[in-house]
Amino acid sequence: MPKISNKLRYLLCACMLLALAGCSNPFSSSQQAARPDPYYGEFNDVPIPSAMDPDSGNTAVTYAPGGLKTGMQLYKGRVEVGSLAAVMGTHMTRDGWTLRSALRSTHTILVFDKPDRFCTIYIYDGFSTEMRIFVTAKLQQGDATFRPPVAAPVAPAQAPAGSSGGGVEVYQPGGFSQSN
Repeated sequence: MPKISNKLRYLLCACMLLALAGCSNPFSSSQQAARPDPYYGEFNDVPIPSAMDPDSGNTAVTYAPGGLKTGMQLYKGRVEVGSLAAVMGTHMTRDGWTLRSALRSTHTILVFDKPDRFCTIYIYDGFSTEMRIFVTAKLQQGDATFRPPVAAPVAPAQAPAGSSGGGVEVYQPGGFSQSN
């Protein structure tokens, strides 16, 4: 059996110590400064479990008429989707939200409301579990009318030279129609 030199032993010990030190990274999310569970992000009545970290690059917050804070926030963490949905349901109802709808599949959607706002929570599993929170103001009847964007009209395509033509099928409400 070959003899291992002292230099090689020291190198192996140093590698093992570095590997063990990597297991207790002081900058990992589990070692972050303690925050309450739940804590509150941009919205002071939408509780966030402490295992979920905000992604500030995917946050858009503004104020609706009347001063209501609305917008979207993204949170990421290593949490099982079903347990996160259950915890959010419990915490949201404690904060005065009413659960109005829920869809549970590979993705989970929870819809809550209060007298002046809606909160939609979309939870899905990617590289880590992601939770998008959308808070929107309720529109009063007559406040606004939703109008979907209208595409610019498209000229009918010309038939290639030497073909019989035949026109283009154009979709109109009620089905497709033939156009020349």
